[in-house]
Amino acid sequence: MNNFYDISQPMTLASTLGIYEDLRRQMPQALMGKGERKGRVRDCLDGIEALFLDGFGVLNVGYKAVDGAASLVQEAKASGIQVLVVTNGGSLPSSLSVKKYQNLGIDITADEVISSRDALLTSLGNQGQKIGFISQLAHLPETPLAMQLIPDDKESWLAVDGVAFMGAITWNSTWQACLDYALSKGQNIYIANPDVVAPHPTGFTREPGFWVAKALFELDRSSVWEQVQWFGKPYAPIFTLALSRLQEMHGRVYSPDNILMVGDSLHTDVLGGKAAGFKTALVTDHGLFCTGGSSDAITNTGIVPDFITKTL
Repeated sequence: MNNFYDISQPMTLASTLGIYEDLRRQMPQALMGKGERKGRVRDCLDGIEALFLDGFGVLNVGYKAVDGAASLVQEAKASGIQVLVVTNGGSLPSSLSVKKYQNLGIDITADEVISSRDALLTSLGNQGQKIGFISQLAHLPETPLAMQLIPDDKESWLAVDGVAFMGAITWNSTWQACLDYALSKGQNIYIANPDVVAPHPTGFTREPGFWVAKALFELDRSSVWEQVQWFGKPYAPIFTLALSRLQEMHGRVYSPDNILMVGDSLHTDVLGGKAAGFKTALVTDHGLFCTGGSSDAITNTGIVPDFITKTL
């Protein structure tokens, strides 16, 4: 295993991209774009009927709105372009996470937020499974088949039909040992948030995608890959749910080719958007590539968006 997983070192762009490439075997395949360079996302909207916007790294970095986020949403809606936030946030229900955007002055309603949490709960909700959740206790899903997992009782991780990893806010080595144990015993792991990192003004925080990748590569056993299911970007469940929500809200069918997915990550936003048949735009001046490196990353990964923009 390479040193991308050394938690004594801060996460860098190189280690983040390296881990995403390690996980590439499970990611969808897609036809790529041409990488047309545009100054802003606003310059990419010809023929676009719906705008899917990533949250962290696009609309906000940490607890601050990105310049132009509110006006982009306002202008898109005024011109008849429908807007959804499509985010890999797994910890909070959309009814609460939407308040973050509203407090930042961004005109988004709860119905216009599609999260990886929503995708996981929608996918698992009708299966009648008893699910153990790694989540903030106050936001445990309201279902009698849901139980809160704790790191002090690793055997309880095996007493459920599957383990749902929602967020990593309180993650530590004890939690990681339980995850390793559950995987080693054949438990199914459901990942709401596949992000490896989240961008903040002071650097990158490690997210569930990092900790699952670390466990997979430390166990070094091909069978464990089959035990893991991913529900957020770049995987299909979140995009299927977003498209369904869009069509239900507006009572019409939207062609994926007329939807623009805007994100700051090649491996989640761009690859996932292209696999869903959407047009894609990579934002480079804030988020994952705020210190540079996007051109090399596109060349090295072969993940090419339709548009490359500096900002919104």
